[in-house]
Amino acid sequence: MRSVIVVTIFAAAATLAGCASSQQLSQRADAHMSNARGAYETGNYQMAKAEQRKSEKDYQRAASRARDEGREPPPPPASPPLPVFDPQMER
Repeated sequence: MRSVIVVTIFAAAATLAGCASSQQLSQRADAHMSNARGAYETGNYQMAKAEQRKSEKDYQRAASRARDEGREPPPPPASPPLPVFDPQMER
């Protein structure tokens, strides 16, 4: 019985320690979007798109977490104007 209580407490503590707040997730989304802008400016469009996807994912998690915390979701980060891939231009 004692070991079950210890395991339960340890599992709860590990779960709480791994959770980021909505503010932390929003900051992470902003950092990814900043990375996307930097990659876009240097012409690394694949990296820019990957960072933009990470930013969108973190923003969605931040908005969900904010609702769970009873707060207003943060505004989404502004995305860089990424070029659209056109296979006709490759020819």
